Amino acid sequence: MRDKGISRNIGAGGRRPPGEDAGLGGFARAGGPVSPEAPAPTPSSEKGERRRRRMPDDGRHFKELDEKRVKSAMMLWTMLLGAAGVVVIVLFVLFWLRPYIERRDRMAVTAAQAEAPLSMEEPPGKSRLGEKEAVALAMKAMAARTEEEILAVIDPGPVPAAEVGEFLKALATREGEISRYDWMVRLDTPREDMAGVVVSFLKEGEKGNRIALFSPEGTGRWKMDFPAFARLATPSWEELLSGEAPTAVVRIYVEKDQYFNGPFREEDGWICYGVASPDVDRLLFGYCRKDSEQARVMRAALDGRKMARVTTVLGNTEGADGRQFLIKRVLAHDWLVGDEPVDASGE
Repeated sequence: MRDKGISRNIGAGGRRPPGEDAGLGGFARAGGPVSPEAPAPTPSSEKGERRRRRMPDDGRHFKELDEKRVKSAMMLWTMLLGAAGVVVIVLFVLFWLRPYIERRDRMAVTAAQAEAPLSMEEPPGKSRLGEKEAVALAMKAMAARTEEEILAVIDPGPVPAAEVGEFLKALATREGEISRYDWMVRLDTPREDMAGVVVSFLKEGEKGNRIALFSPEGTGRWKMDFPAFARLATPSWEELLSGEAPTAVVRIYVEKDQYFNGPFREEDGWICYGVASPDVDRLLFGYCRKDSEQARVMRAALDGRKMARVTTVLGNTEGADGRQFLIKRVLAHDWLVGDEPVDASGE
């Protein structure tokens, strides 16, 4: 027997107009009425579909993105700073090496010039000798062996050309191989018709040098002064120091000193100079009167300098202690002696 009450309740609602949401009993759908424009839900598969996880709204996602951007920026700046540091180091090394590179190139050029055959028809030299010309001339002088080669680039002074050749040939054995040539920017002379090159030697780790001084001869051709290069002493240092020679022309370094003893006392009006030579193994002392021409020339030689090269006549004096010598003449500023001595008179 059918229960008509229940049947009436089921159908009591009647038909729903199109688009009306069917209620769930007395409750409406939580999402509200279905809009005709809303897309229909996608049917799930048999196993079900995993929903995509939504990003939290607490700011963590954006914080992570900011941290990544900061790290990327820091890495980029680190790379840029590192590259800049490398560039600075490379520029510093190149700047530091530049003088050596230029000197190597200059030496290569002058070496090629020195190896060229010596020409006897070279034109007269210029009024001033430049750095490249001076170095090239020094290298030619060091390579000269025959009389013709020597007289072309060297003024031998009182020394025969053959002895000059033997002296130059013996340098390698006595003082070592030539290691470098250096242009002298400043000489110890007011003369403008002079140029100088330091010729350096190296033997078993020990360094030494000689000074090549150049001046033009009468024709204007520049030549190296051999007495200056050889530091010629006439008579020899041995004869002067032993007392055998009363005087000698010597090429020395001088500086002001304060050693007064024996016949040379300060209260008597003497001026003291320390005297040194690469060819003498001890320090000597030279003296001249304060009001003498020698004192005037020595003051001029040391003007603005602590030490200077001069060519002098030293004399033995009675009562001196063996290291003390009278400066009788000052022949030249530096070691190249001109036609006239630079002091007006001698004692």
